[in-house]
Amino acid sequence: MKIISKILKYKRAILLTVLAMICFTSIMSVGPTYAYLKIIHDDQMVDNNFDVSRQVNPTVSKDYTVNVGDNKVNADDTGYSVYVRATVVASWKKGSEVLGVFPEQGVNYSLALGSRKWVYNNADGYYYYNETVKSGDPTEPLLLGYSQIGNAPEEGYVLSVEVLTQTIQAVGKKNGTLAVTDAWGYTPPQPSNP
Repeated sequence: MKIISKILKYKRAILLTVLAMICFTSIMSVGPTYAYLKIIHDDQMVDNNFDVSRQVNPTVSKDYTVNVGDNKVNADDTGYSVYVRATVVASWKKGSEVLGVFPEQGVNYSLALGSRKWVYNNADGYYYYNETVKSGDPTEPLLLGYSQIGNAPEEGYVLSVEVLTQTIQAVGKKNGTLAVTDAWGYTPPQPSNP
């Protein structure tokens, strides 16, 4: 009973001591925690080597070449080279209506492929142009044409083949990896030095 009465008598002093210890421990842990988090954050920071101020607007011409848009800022600028990839999307269309059954290559249509500089990647379904393309220049043709095999699944529908493209600038690295490899997971052949 004497111990309890002494604790009650000094409860204010004990409470203040406990609170002081909690505050001291909190203050002492904030500094190292901040330093630790700062180190982790700084280690994960990456320099952006990509010039996002320029836009490349590739277009596909009637002869299935991909024309890389002029990505020059001004007349003195030479622009920059890009890598190009494309995918071929086939569908059955009647006007603007698209049938929910998609044609299969080799079954419903065939493609006549163009230049050997275009390489098909089974892993992602894209054709990759294995050379850089300068600002304002075209690629060699991806396709020479296509043809329908048999009839459409429903009357009035015709085969439509579209080529969709993407570009990424050829310069720049992220953690020592080429920008194209980091973004697309594909590494084009690198030019050999003579």
